[in-house]
Amino acid sequence: MPESVEIDSKKLKAAYDDLDSLVRVVKGRAKAARNETPIPLPSLDGDFNGLVSWLEDQKPELKTRLDLAVLLDTKGTGHATYQVDQDTLDNTKTLLGDALAERGMDLHAGGDAKQVRAYNEILATYAGDGKVMSPMFQKLGPENTLRVLSNVGQASVPPMSEDVEAKKRLMDLYRQGLGAASKEPGFPHESFADGLVKAATKDPEDYVGRGTTGYGLTSALSVLMYNAHFSDSFAKDLALGLDKYERVDHKGQDHLWTNRPDAMGTDFLWDQMLPSDAAPQATTDPLIAMNTMLANSPEAALDFFDDNERQKYYIKDRSWQGDGYQSLSHVLDVASTDPDIIKGPHAKDAAELAGATVNLLSQRRGSLTDMSTLIEDMRGDSAKNFAHILGTYMVGADVVVNGLGGIDDAKAGDDLSEAADIPLDAFGKVGNIPLFDKAALAKFGVLAVSSEDGMLELRNATNRYESQKLSSLANLIKHPRDGFDAREALHGAIGENAHLDGFFLKANGDMAIAEGKEKDEAVGKWIDMGETAVGMIPVPGVDKMAEGVGKEMINMAVDDGKSAGVDGLKEKLAHYEKNAVKKSNNDVDDAVRQQQFLTATTLYENGLANHPDQVEKSPLFKDGQMLTYAQFRQLHDAPQAEALGTLYGGRQGVGNYWDANDYKESLKNEFGDYFG
Repeated sequence: MPESVEIDSKKLKAAYDDLDSLVRVVKGRAKAARNETPIPLPSLDGDFNGLVSWLEDQKPELKTRLDLAVLLDTKGTGHATYQVDQDTLDNTKTLLGDALAERGMDLHAGGDAKQVRAYNEILATYAGDGKVMSPMFQKLGPENTLRVLSNVGQASVPPMSEDVEAKKRLMDLYRQGLGAASKEPGFPHESFADGLVKAATKDPEDYVGRGTTGYGLTSALSVLMYNAHFSDSFAKDLALGLDKYERVDHKGQDHLWTNRPDAMGTDFLWDQMLPSDAAPQATTDPLIAMNTMLANSPEAALDFFDDNERQKYYIKDRSWQGDGYQSLSHVLDVASTDPDIIKGPHAKDAAELAGATVNLLSQRRGSLTDMSTLIEDMRGDSAKNFAHILGTYMVGADVVVNGLGGIDDAKAGDDLSEAADIPLDAFGKVGNIPLFDKAALAKFGVLAVSSEDGMLELRNATNRYESQKLSSLANLIKHPRDGFDAREALHGAIGENAHLDGFFLKANGDMAIAEGKEKDEAVGKWIDMGETAVGMIPVPGVDKMAEGVGKEMINMAVDDGKSAGVDGLKEKLAHYEKNAVKKSNNDVDDAVRQQQFLTATTLYENGLANHPDQVEKSPLFKDGQMLTYAQFRQLHDAPQAEALGTLYGGRQGVGNYWDANDYKESLKNEFGDYFG
């Protein structure tokens, strides 16, 4: 038979405050006793600790009942009565969850700031407690969960009563709370996820007569999912529901989300309910928020994207201009490179997703020159995320560029998500190598280095991989393996590294030159069209022109054109392509010098030199430490030459194992006579 519990809130609060003070005083006295007594006090670590723990355990017993009483006392009488089967802490938490749900539904549209703050104060204590949050969200149900957020997300009237921070905090607490609920045993994650998607995608006309117009529920779901930490099962269920609605049921219909009333209304504060660095479109495109949610659940993300049709749709076909590919690049990076995944039973799936990412993303445009359009669409860390995927699977790039293990380009392109186990001289049999399409890899490399962060990420990954490869073979020279010519393999590996560097350099050089051609052609057309009005000539892409061709140069050319005529202006602007070629040639020369240095120092550090004492006395070392390449470049020509001469050292040095000029020739062979 249910018990009736009556609580005097004022007395219970006084009891809780007294208990809290007692615990703090007792802990303080115990600490003082330990610090001031020169002998051990076993009782403080035994019975006393047990007493303190018991006192601590009573605090949630009192606090939970106090908060429940506050929520139930809607008239402010200071008293509350409730019925419970048994007055235990768990049962009280269930009642508290129910009461929090009811108080949430009482928040009216626009949200009274004082009520929202009071609600947050109690909610914040339990947002991480699944035993409170699970009953709260089950009591609310999916649709009412979104309605609470939609009501609070509306702008207050009058505006001077607005408290955006309190509203945003409520959104954050609901997101955290649903995460805790989703991880609680017994939470109906599948039906709850299904209910959220159905409520967020319901035709607004279906809401007529039900106390709401339906506005705001789609954006409410976006805010709820954004960067959420849900259980893997719940996150995947939500993603599958949204995927079914957009890709399967509506065939990827254009403007599917932006045509909903959420995206048209001006009465909501959704753009202020997310972090300041979030894309504004994240509140009107739930799949952006979905990606950020999946990125916090690597296994769920991999499970979701481990499907050929979904890969083709989301990587190759769907528009991500809303956030500049930031969420897609992030979730694909997490799903394909998470350390626990690539070391576990689903490593092959992760490698295949990396292969699909490279091969499919590069199909979004038909040719290398058109990749500039995609690059212009990318924002934030997109390039860096893509670079990290490629850097993690650099062995796959090495395989396809150099045709290792019998893999050729034709085979690599047969299946866009295939991974294989391949024997390699340096590493033995390597498992789960994604098979990239070579043309797609060249395009993807351009995307990956289209930002400074991306270029640094990929450059460091390439250097690490090439260094590991050479180190492994150097070790085999010192510790021979029967029937294996490690010296010959090392020589071949240095050439392979050169081809790999040359492959990426050529792709980027081609891109720069192609942009030069495109801009020359575009400028020429504008000039031809404006022959009768040379004074004001719109120059497409002037803000994005390559280094050395800034606005000042363009403006000068336009000014000269006023007097020199159209032909003279064309000639001045047409130098852009030549500058691009020159810059690409310089990039190649810099890369050759850097990689020659890194190769030589890697071989030295792996013991392939018989005169370390001489090398350490050369300008290559300072204060007992080998110079980095950046430090080496600061040396004058004479000490540079001395350092390299000592390092190579004929038969005494690393030059006994390779010829630095071979590297340059191998790199040049990747794309002919540079770019000229």
